[in-house]
Amino acid sequence: MKTLLRVKTIIFTAILCILFSTNASARDNNKDLEGVWKAVPPVGMEKQTEQLVFYKVFNKDKTFINFTSTDKGTTFIITSRGNYSVEMPGIYLEYLSQKFASKFKVSSNVITYKRDKKILTIIFKVHGKTFTETWMKVCK
Repeated sequence: MKTLLRVKTIIFTAILCILFSTNASARDNNKDLEGVWKAVPPVGMEKQTEQLVFYKVFNKDKTFINFTSTDKGTTFIITSRGNYSVEMPGIYLEYLSQKFASKFKVSSNVITYKRDKKILTIIFKVHGKTFTETWMKVCK
C-alpha cells in the first residue's frame, strides 16, 4: 500500500513539474494552435453528423471560443470559451470561463495534441473517458 502511494506521489509530482515549469519558449509557442479550426467528423459518422458543424478558434491573446451549429452552419451558438496555454510542445491546457449546453462539468483540462500541417488531433479525458477529436485549419 505504501509503495503504491509513493508511486502515485512521484507520478503526480513529475506531472506538476512538467506542467508548471518555467519553459518560456514553450509557453510563448502558441503558433501551432492559433487560428480557426473546423471539426472533422469521425470516419463512418459523416452521414449521422452532417447537420452538425463545430469550430474552435484559438486567438493570439491565448483565448479560445468553441462554436456549434445544428443546422449545417446556418446559425451558430457559442458552446464554450476561456483561456489556453501551451505548456510544452504537444500539451496545452484549457481553462473554461464559460460553458454552455454541455453535460460535462469541467473547468480545466490537460489536452495533448499533434499538428500535421493543417490537421490538428487532440486527445483529452473527461470524467475518466478519453476523447479524440480531429480538426482541420480553415484560416489563420
